[in-house]
Amino acid sequence: ILPLLREAKRLNPNLQIVATPWSPPAWMKTNDSLIGGRLIDTPAIYDSYALYLIKFIEAYRGQGVTVNAITVQNEPQNRTPSGYPGTDMSAAQEEKVIEALGPMLQAAGLRTKILPSDHHWSEHPNDIASTPPDETMDTNDYPQEVLSSPAARWVYGTAYHCYYGDPSSQSVLHDAFPDKAIYFTECTGSLSSNPSTTFSDTLHWHTRFLTVGAVRNWARTVITWNLALDPSGGPHNGGCGTCFGVVTIDPQTGRATPTADYYVLGHVTRFVRPGAVRIGSNVAGNIWNVAFRNPDGTIVLLANDDDWGTGSQTFNVRLGARQFSYNLPAGAVATFVIPRTSGP
Repeated sequence: ILPLLREAKRLNPNLQIVATPWSPPAWMKTNDSLIGGRLIDTPAIYDSYALYLIKFIEAYRGQGVTVNAITVQNEPQNRTPSGYPGTDMSAAQEEKVIEALGPMLQAAGLRTKILPSDHHWSEHPNDIASTPPDETMDTNDYPQEVLSSPAARWVYGTAYHCYYGDPSSQSVLHDAFPDKAIYFTECTGSLSSNPSTTFSDTLHWHTRFLTVGAVRNWARTVITWNLALDPSGGPHNGGCGTCFGVVTIDPQTGRATPTADYYVLGHVTRFVRPGAVRIGSNVAGNIWNVAFRNPDGTIVLLANDDDWGTGSQTFNVRLGARQFSYNLPAGAVATFVIPRTSGP
């Protein structure tokens, strides 16, 4: 992975890297396994795990890769991962890890940001059902608990996944903790027996809920689950057997085929430049949208026709004295770049 990360940084020096641990070392856990179990609840283990993460960040830096942010645990309330590394980490335990990790990052001179939660917009019913009796089962409680604790002084923001709930949870958290950033860090589509339906469904849903929905609800990033996989969704270590990447690589020919996620991301990344800020825009009818102002003053508008059943829709865009109309086909996505005005 390090050669690929170095090559990616060479191609795009602005690339930011978020690292996500799936499991602490087995010897630090109650079940002596990388799958399931919890961290052993002692100060020595929290300090050891924090030091382990520091050593990881320093080792990557030594190989020319800066880790800009790190989550504490991937999907910490997924208590029984299916055949892949994972850890049941309560909010109280995550706070203890952060309290150990924050001072160590500072002492080591590392500027890596800490992002807790890294889980669904709302707690999944399966996770609620498996909640230990001494913990709360509130559907949105985990990030609020961490940000309400003393550990919050070491926290830069919160990470979210897409697999349950909706992006409005991000705004609820932002309103409660406006000084903490929000990052959207994982979502994937799912393969089906009908590739054309898979493509259209993913293009629609991921635009509606990720590049539009998550960003309108304060997310600073949109990250999909995997960059490149083969046609059967592999290789993967347990878990999802139907997930796909941004591109699909044919193992026989090496040919890369873009998936819907390639276009979902491309509708933003090709036009929204580093340093851009999101600006206000109205949602009119079923045209979901998000707008940005680039550093050069150009305005970028991403629009998605959310109504598949009534055909195309015509909508109006007005920016100051300038305006235009556009007819967007049902389910389609379009990006508009509006030049800056010559005036002040």
